[in-house]
Amino acid sequence: MKKKSLIIISLLFAFVYILLAREVKATYRSNDPTVNSGGTISITVTSTEELENYDLTLKSYSGLTYVGCSASNAAVNSETGKISYASFTTTKTLGTYTFKAPTVSATTKYTVTFDVNGTTNKSTVTVNPTNAGNNSKPANNNENSNSNTNTTQNKGTITSLYINGIKCKEYVTVTNKESVPVVINTSTKEGATIYNNKTKKSYKVKSGATANVQISEGTNTLTITLDNGYKETRKIYSQKEEEVEANQIEDEQPEVKVEVGLKSLEIEGFNLTPEFSSKVYEYILTIPAEREDITRLDIKYTANSNDFTVDINGNDRLVEGVNVITILVKSKNGEDVTYIIKVIKEAETVETIAEPTNEIVQEVETIKELDMNTIIVIIIAVVTAIAGITFALIEYKFTKKNKDEEEIINPFANLGFNNENDEKEDILKEFKDDDKEQEKPKKRGRHF
Repeated sequence: MKKKSLIIISLLFAFVYILLAREVKATYRSNDPTVNSGGTISITVTSTEELENYDLTLKSYSGLTYVGCSASNAAVNSETGKISYASFTTTKTLGTYTFKAPTVSATTKYTVTFDVNGTTNKSTVTVNPTNAGNNSKPANNNENSNSNTNTTQNKGTITSLYINGIKCKEYVTVTNKESVPVVINTSTKEGATIYNNKTKKSYKVKSGATANVQISEGTNTLTITLDNGYKETRKIYSQKEEEVEANQIEDEQPEVKVEVGLKSLEIEGFNLTPEFSSKVYEYILTIPAEREDITRLDIKYTANSNDFTVDINGNDRLVEGVNVITILVKSKNGEDVTYIIKVIKEAETVETIAEPTNEIVQEVETIKELDMNTIIVIIIAVVTAIAGITFALIEYKFTKKNKDEEEIINPFANLGFNNENDEKEDILKEFKDDDKEQEKPKKRGRHF
């Protein structure tokens, strides 16, 4: 059992050692160029192994003038001298840095320091005086090509670069573009060549001029080479968005229906009654008599939609009396509403009011007289009725009091209302009274 454990542990150590050995196996190199005073210096940093990702940074370049840097298919920040690469493909060439040599009177060496994935890499630059001529021997082909740069030492560099109107230092992103405008400005106004490695097309452009560069979807790497050989790169990330999706989103939103009608309605110089409202369809307007010259109204309106049609009828030859104006609002799908304005045009009045007024007063007075006569008649009738009722009550009272007596006393005898029977009764009464008087003496004698 212990033997198996030792074997497993040994294999693990061996595996880790292989990984570490592979990790440290990659080393980095850079050329050591030689150049004349004022010349352009190019230093390329490479790896001994293929790399899928790396970070390359310029750390120091004392005595030299830094111009810029470039790399293929990598993110480049030319201002800071940093290059970052991350891809499924591998590369050994990490990046190229460009410097300008100072003017020297004697051969001088300068050191340029880089940091690659945490590892320091150094390059030595040898600068010879201009009068050194052929006494200075180039170290390699790159040095040989740069030794003649004294003929172009007055050429410029890229001062600014615009892609699709955006000042580009490393990359820009565009959407749904087949081509973009590129403007390059150089310090000495010299021209440049733009090469797109995606479309494999080149464009020659002058400083400050615009080149319409064709691009494809994905990453487009532009290599800009000035006429003096100076190079820089920029990247354009082109992406596409389906416009159909935006339309589908708009289609899903509920459609807002515009109601058929008028938004506003005004009559120049007049007021509508009631005040206008889009959902009130009948109005009245009065034209006073002193404006009898008006035969047509100035109607101003605004429909709820520009697609609606508006027809006005009845606004011609307005006459005295009632005129009807109709305003028909109609949509394209056949819906319609009608607004009606009743226009009352008043007639001029004549001042003949005095005579009718007098007649009315007379009629009122006649009615008053008739009313007084009626009142008098009613009063007399009421008084007569009261008197009759009073007499009837008195007669009833006396009749009831003397109902057991032979003779009924007429309470109204003294008033002269006796009839023929009453006269006969009076005569008989007189005879009876006489007989009583004759009998009285006889009765007195018998007592004596």
